[in-house]
Amino acid sequence: MSKISIIVPVFNAEKFIDNCVKSIVNQTLQDLEIILINDGSLDNSGELCDNWAEIDGRIIVHHQKNSGQCTARNFGLNIATGKYIMFVDSDDFLNNTICEKLYCIAEENSADLVRCNFKTITNHNDLIETSKEDSKEITFYSTENALKNFVCAPYSSKKHFPAIVWAAIYKSELFDNIRFPDGLIYEEGFVLPPIFLKCRKLAHLDEQLYYYYSNPVGTMGTGLTDKGLKSLDDWKEIHELISPIYPSLKTATALRWIKKYINTYHQIIKNKDIDQNDYYKHYIIDTLFQNLSYFESFIKKRDLKELYYFLKIKNYNFQKIIIFIKNIYHRIF
Repeated sequence: MSKISIIVPVFNAEKFIDNCVKSIVNQTLQDLEIILINDGSLDNSGELCDNWAEIDGRIIVHHQKNSGQCTARNFGLNIATGKYIMFVDSDDFLNNTICEKLYCIAEENSADLVRCNFKTITNHNDLIETSKEDSKEITFYSTENALKNFVCAPYSSKKHFPAIVWAAIYKSELFDNIRFPDGLIYEEGFVLPPIFLKCRKLAHLDEQLYYYYSNPVGTMGTGLTDKGLKSLDDWKEIHELISPIYPSLKTATALRWIKKYINTYHQIIKNKDIDQNDYYKHYIIDTLFQNLSYFESFIKKRDLKELYYFLKIKNYNFQKIIIFIKNIYHRIF
């Protein structure tokens, strides 16, 4: 059993894959299983992966038709044999000590999940050095506190548990019966909360050891798409999963759910190229109306001002009539 299985989905990454894999094979912790999944690349990425497999016997290459990052990661999980799992994106790269440092923290402290900070880069040719601001302090979390950080802390590179799966190692058994949702992007919200619930102890290292490439034409840089709309219900599902177990997070997760819906609606309005059949616009309004009394049962009215305003300008009474008619129609037919 390798200490860490590193799973790298690869799609059209010929400009970056050599730098990425080089940073993995040169880790100070050498007991690694490196799984490269060529997800139907149209460039020379697949050939470059095969070249690396000839150079380093720890590398396993799998070629598949283009099915998306989630499917590629799931294939890696299905064949991984390491004690821990790590995910790396093919246009990112690693500090050469990340595996050793995270592994030692996990082993010495019986932590199920260990995360570190990341540094965002825009040019792979830049010289990257660990920020002097890093304290290298290790902070330990219970399941509930990790979820609080995930739900409530503002998003930044210093947030200890952001909605990303890379820059961390996970005990492999955490993924027993958990897989990434095939066909979705922005998938982290569907995966991380159930992973956190299976952890007894989590740790965070305040050191930037993962280098994230901010790609202007990547998933995070292209704005909302029809494919992205399929991930609309991530905070709804997080709320339904977490709030019965940790009631202290019921309000926070509900407010994130409401905010996600409203923000998505406004993005749809601004982009005429998505949701052309108005399915998601109707779905957002209908779902918010149907859950309005539920929200009011535990959220203070002053915290629902944005929701009230949103529903008012969408014609509250008219929408109530539409929902009533739809319900009657379904009962009859």
